[in-house]
Amino acid sequence: MRKLLFPLLTLFSGALCVSCFSTAKEETYPQAAITSFTLGYFNVSTPDVNYHGNDTTVMVREGGVMYPMTIDQTNNMIYNKDSLAYGSQLNGVTCTVGSTGTVAYRYLDEPEQFFAYEPKDSIDFTRPLSFVVVSTDGSYSRTYGFKLNVRQVFPDSVIWKNCQVPELENPVMAVRSDSAYLIGMKSDAIYMSSCDIRKGEFSSPGQVSGMGGVPGAMMVAFGKLFVQSDGSLYESADGLNWSEACGGIAVLFASEQKQYNPELEVWAVGTDGMLMSSVDMHEWTARQTLQDNFPAMGGTVVSSALKTNPSITRYVLAGRSACDTPSVGLWTRLSTEDGWTSVVPSSVCDQVLPAWEKSFMFPYDGSLFAIGDGLECMYQSMDNGITWYACNRYADEWSTFNRFMQLPVSLVGYRGRFAAATDSRGGIWIADSNGHAYRGAIRRIDSLNSENRY
Repeated sequence: MRKLLFPLLTLFSGALCVSCFSTAKEETYPQAAITSFTLGYFNVSTPDVNYHGNDTTVMVREGGVMYPMTIDQTNNMIYNKDSLAYGSQLNGVTCTVGSTGTVAYRYLDEPEQFFAYEPKDSIDFTRPLSFVVVSTDGSYSRTYGFKLNVRQVFPDSVIWKNCQVPELENPVMAVRSDSAYLIGMKSDAIYMSSCDIRKGEFSSPGQVSGMGGVPGAMMVAFGKLFVQSDGSLYESADGLNWSEACGGIAVLFASEQKQYNPELEVWAVGTDGMLMSSVDMHEWTARQTLQDNFPAMGGTVVSSALKTNPSITRYVLAGRSACDTPSVGLWTRLSTEDGWTSVVPSSVCDQVLPAWEKSFMFPYDGSLFAIGDGLECMYQSMDNGITWYACNRYADEWSTFNRFMQLPVSLVGYRGRFAAATDSRGGIWIADSNGHAYRGAIRRIDSLNSENRY
């Protein structure tokens, strides 16, 4: 690094002296431009968990070639469109600059000092700076502004926002389009509150009509809301006025994917104890008698097309069995099969879901996640529900363990009833019975991230 006390004059002299002392006269040009810019290697501070299960920090080496720099020759600006990783250490990084002319740089907090650029220079990119290039004949100079964009939040972190909701007992929840609906009990009557997910402000509760009993599960299909309650399935267009869609439904296994794929089957347990399915939510077909330990106390179904054959759908069901001791049973079925198969972990596998009475399973960011009673943490499965890992502990046998899927701190350990749902914008919703609702999302997949939200 060479400090230049008289920057332009020194640069001019440096460019002209080449021709003075060279045995062969070199041709000079009046052009001045930076033609390429590449950062060197730098460290990224990454949060991790050590083998004791304690928080630690790991330095990961990254190369600037992975983050192409854009050179705007019209506005004389150098910047990166893809932000550098969160935690990038940039206080001493080299760079490679291609140019027509001689290059120097200066820190904007010391504008009177210029430094002649050399590839070995360790530059402090945490300080605002600009680059100057001077033509080889000394007749022209050009100054480039410089902006290095760095992520301010880890992209895989779940960011939670909270809002107030009515205090409703035994709440159930569903999201239709960009509206969230919360239904629950208050003074032995059923009430409903809704909100625009972009604003997060729930309406005052309104008493529903046309439906009795205690709501057991709610989902969306064909643009309508469906709720199982008091041995029947009810439907509504606005969440306030309900009518019976069909009778004889004791338990509904809610499916969030149904609203995006009308051809999916929806599953339920009839009041006669039979396992039933439907495509249109009105006509139900008895499939089989319930198998031992099959979830008969409610739960959720997740469906997805097989990667190897998209014409085949895999269903994964998680819910409470009818046994005296609450437990979560996992069952799976292909659309080409007649029956359901219990997911039984091997005797040496302890990566299973806890014995929850109420649970909610949902697909998110390429994995399955589940939460349940106590809301201690999220559980993640990457093998369609066979094995599950808690997202708040160290798992040395699973290198892809997701330690960033964390519940909101104020909700962890909540022992009351809760309702949960996901939206099409990448959000996860959780509401409790005490008047609180939370929306969380991974920033890189949250389409509401750039909008003006609550």
